[in-house]
Amino acid sequence: MRAIIVISLSFVFLTQAFAVDEKMNYIETVKETILPFYQTSGEQISFQGSNNTQLSAIKFINPNAKETIVLLPGWSESYAKYLEVIYDLYQEGYSIYALDHRGQGFSKHLVESNSQISYVEKFDYYLNDLAIFMNTIVLKEVSEKPYLLAHSMGGAISLLYLKDHQDQFKAAVLCSPMLQINTKPYPTVVANGLIGVLKLLGKGKNYAPGKGDYNPDASFEKNILTHSKVRYQMSHMMNFIYPETIIGGPSVNWIFESVKATKKLKKVGAELKLPILMFQASADEIVKTKRQGKLCKRAADCRIEVFEGAHHEILMEQDTHRDRAMSEIKSFFK
Repeated sequence: MRAIIVISLSFVFLTQAFAVDEKMNYIETVKETILPFYQTSGEQISFQGSNNTQLSAIKFINPNAKETIVLLPGWSESYAKYLEVIYDLYQEGYSIYALDHRGQGFSKHLVESNSQISYVEKFDYYLNDLAIFMNTIVLKEVSEKPYLLAHSMGGAISLLYLKDHQDQFKAAVLCSPMLQINTKPYPTVVANGLIGVLKLLGKGKNYAPGKGDYNPDASFEKNILTHSKVRYQMSHMMNFIYPETIIGGPSVNWIFESVKATKKLKKVGAELKLPILMFQASADEIVKTKRQGKLCKRAADCRIEVFEGAHHEILMEQDTHRDRAMSEIKSFFK
């Protein structure tokens, strides 16, 4: 077993510029070039997931592609937020299939009284949905095994899924995988106890303590997702364009199920044989990073790349981090 940790000190000379330079009319370029590509080149797919839940996916078929990437967003995200990532990968010669997880994005939101509450009845439903997506759509349409690219919660879903289905993919890149949720301002034990009590009281579909609806006026300066102001603005812009995708905060049951699922990940590493590249953000305040290294060390073929100073959303970060990440993805998959 091997694990290599590389710490970045802004290796700009090792990276390349991708579609949009954040310092050069970023928002205008997204509006004029990338958004039109996303809206005209993607084909949305609607299908029934586990427990008869209506799910949404999208595919971008590159006529010159020899390889395919399956993209799994993180918690609360839609694939629409990944339009720049999708555009870059398409320009690199890939076809892309992306899935919106149940309860978020263009897939059915699951709390009728408030569609912004992120809810899941069972975390295993995410895995079942991915199995349906892969077996009935992706693997029926592509001739070669695809690659897997996943962020945060998508990474947790991927690892649990790969335990039994790693033969479906050539390799995987996991960005800031959610192996342990940061429950601040509450200590983990206190937070888990509080969530357990609220669930027993029948509050599973309520917002978790301290969480609420999406705030379109939330300041960039207080955000803990990215250091890139223009990409932060782009994310809000996509919520304005597609308001039906908006998620506020997690529900009591989402946290309860997610904590239970991430505990299972402690034992998954030793069962993973396919090549894995893991991105770790050193300034991550959304997930705790310690378990990432432990899991990677137990896997047969896993390498960690540490992005010094980066926030949680590495693929939405400043160019210094993002360009390096996209270059690493390109090199790893090739």
